[in-house]
Amino acid sequence: MNWTIFDGYKMSATKRRLELIEKQGEANFKLTVENSISNLIKAYYDIAKNKLQYRNIEVLIRLINDRLLLAKTRFEVGTASKMDYLQTQIELLNQENNLLTQKSLIQNSKIALNQLIGQSINYEYEITDSLSVNSVFNQYPSNLNLSNNQQVSIFEYQKLIAEQQINESKSLSKPQIGLSTGYNLAFAQSQAGFSLFNLTHGLGIGINATMPIYDAGNNKRLVEVAKLSAITSQSQLNKLNENLNTLYLKSLNDYNTAVLLYQNENKTLKTIEELLTITNERFRVNQSANYLEMKEVQKTYEDSKSRQVLLLYNAKIAEIELLRLQGKISSENF
Repeated sequence: MNWTIFDGYKMSATKRRLELIEKQGEANFKLTVENSISNLIKAYYDIAKNKLQYRNIEVLIRLINDRLLLAKTRFEVGTASKMDYLQTQIELLNQENNLLTQKSLIQNSKIALNQLIGQSINYEYEITDSLSVNSVFNQYPSNLNLSNNQQVSIFEYQKLIAEQQINESKSLSKPQIGLSTGYNLAFAQSQAGFSLFNLTHGLGIGINATMPIYDAGNNKRLVEVAKLSAITSQSQLNKLNENLNTLYLKSLNDYNTAVLLYQNENKTLKTIEELLTITNERFRVNQSANYLEMKEVQKTYEDSKSRQVLLLYNAKIAEIELLRLQGKISSENF
């Protein structure tokens, strides 16, 4: 039997490399899970956004219907031209078409989510048509902490694996010491003589040592290749850190901007709603408000509600990205 007592630390370097490969595989799995959760949450909120826009169009259709009824009444009693009535009818038809388009967007968003969760594309369900974000400005740190980022972990493990490959290659130029043991058993039989049977046995132990002298520079090339791999891994890690920090700052800026704009839009919307109430009443009692003024106020209201939804959605998408980059993405955050 033969045992290797010393192999230039190759076995320990190989063991460490295999352990790092296992940890890298775990980091890859965690990254896949994080990306899947991120995509699922984004798909969910895409449905919520489209449903909110659908609801906004429904509200606008009700407003146009009210205006249509008033325009028709004013035309019939001779206080307004038929043009206002016809133009309102066209507006109503356009918004009904927009409603159908928005319904199609909702259905397509559901199909996308069904694909992500492995359900039949025709699987039907309802979600809460609401979006919300933490309106605290600058609640996220200005600098990205990469300690929990799985992408960084993968590249860090790759660098460490390359370093262990250097140690493995260097071990090939070191002496190796081995131990060998054996047990000998011999039996001989003779037909004549003093001893008819002869039995010999015994334990043998030996130590051997080998030292590489010349390998045509092959080992040196292996070491250089391993060193180059380590340098490349470090360069890739540095580039990844730079890219992730850039992406984080961009997402942070998108989030903070969307939150501020959403807060301002809420103030604007309150003013528009008050103006809409006044204009509706003036139009209803046939005072100074005319058709174009009423139409413009309702259009302003529609645009503000649409911007409000989009700003909420943009803030939510940026927030998801911020948490993903920090390695904190999970369904519990939402």
